[in-house]
Amino acid sequence: MNIESSHAKKPMQARALKTQQNLLDAFEKLLTQKSFLELTVAELAKEAGLTTGAIYRRFKDKNDVLQSAFERFYARAEAFYVAQDDTYPDTLTDREVLETFFNGVMNNTLDNIHLMRAAHSLNDEKSFELMIGARDIAATWLAGRLRSSSLDEKTLTGKCRLHVFSEFCLAFCSENLP
Repeated sequence: MNIESSHAKKPMQARALKTQQNLLDAFEKLLTQKSFLELTVAELAKEAGLTTGAIYRRFKDKNDVLQSAFERFYARAEAFYVAQDDTYPDTLTDREVLETFFNGVMNNTLDNIHLMRAAHSLNDEKSFELMIGARDIAATWLAGRLRSSSLDEKTLTGKCRLHVFSEFCLAFCSENLP
């Protein structure tokens, strides 16, 4: 993946890992309630049951928290696709693979729309890198499942223009979420 790792300190002990996971859970919860631009580190600290200093010891700013949330999202997405490998029979046609794949992508997008909106609201190069990472994970998995030699990973990522993909996901979710 082309995404550079966040500047977040990587927890070494189980307790520190649990604290970081709780912080990311709180961050994602708050993103379902307000926009990324409105969210403050003080609100995040309160929701996570931490001090603002504890957050700044782990992350340089809230953009870094967003980066870490996306890294966790990527790990979940990769785990989702690995799990799909066990459920996809080799007898599926390309059409059946695509139908099942896009159903999974839309469910994953709906489950993580708060992260997509947060990245989209930044409207800068880093936010596009975050979205590209999600697209590339999906395209890599899909390319390995299709029988058509004309649909390899490079072709899929090239044809799946980032702005079209992100705009489609945001529009779909805006129209289908309360």
